[in-house]
Amino acid sequence: MSNFQKAGYVAGNAGKNLLRTPGVWSSGMLIFLLGIITYCGVNGFYLLEHWYQEIVTTAAENNETTGSLIQMIQTPLLPIRLFQGLAMLVILCAGVLLIAYCHRIFRLFAMTQRADFKIMSLIGERTEIISIEFALQSIYFIGCLLVGSSIGSHLLYWFVLAPEVCRTVFITFPAMVWQLFAWHFAFFLLAAGYLFFRLFLYVRRYLWSWFDNLLSES
Repeated sequence: MSNFQKAGYVAGNAGKNLLRTPGVWSSGMLIFLLGIITYCGVNGFYLLEHWYQEIVTTAAENNETTGSLIQMIQTPLLPIRLFQGLAMLVILCAGVLLIAYCHRIFRLFAMTQRADFKIMSLIGERTEIISIEFALQSIYFIGCLLVGSSIGSHLLYWFVLAPEVCRTVFITFPAMVWQLFAWHFAFFLLAAGYLFFRLFLYVRRYLWSWFDNLLSES
């Protein structure tokens, strides 16, 4: 089997094992809600930053006119920064909770798949491949849910939370999705990278300890 075929087999097997894991759908609902809260915070932070930069730019353009100093003092720069701080607090709290909860449930999922880990080891599969296959399940899981959460947060802002502001800043919904893509994708990379490496190490340590116990009993 070539490396490409092996990678395809591992990726496909990870998806099948994830779908048949008990409790995956109910756990996904909470992750989805936390993702919407996190991304709503991201969108709010972006819109506040856009408003702040717009005010500063306008004041700078009027720098030579009379009363520009009074205008700078009267602009709501401090309240904008305060609300940005609140938005960042929401992002941090919801984002950390999302990652921590996802890590916890996948450690529970690993317990339900321990028999599969042992069988794969006994038939000659490498420990690293088994660990990668399980860690890939978290990438599939959080990837699908965060994509849905991202779209959901955009729809909430576009139709419910700030429709006029969004239409003024972004003009069209696809433009909104595109301009906020980098912000949303950065959080996905952070969450996915953390979960992948933590779960990879967790399964590998478990299999090593199981091998040690087998050697000690023999």
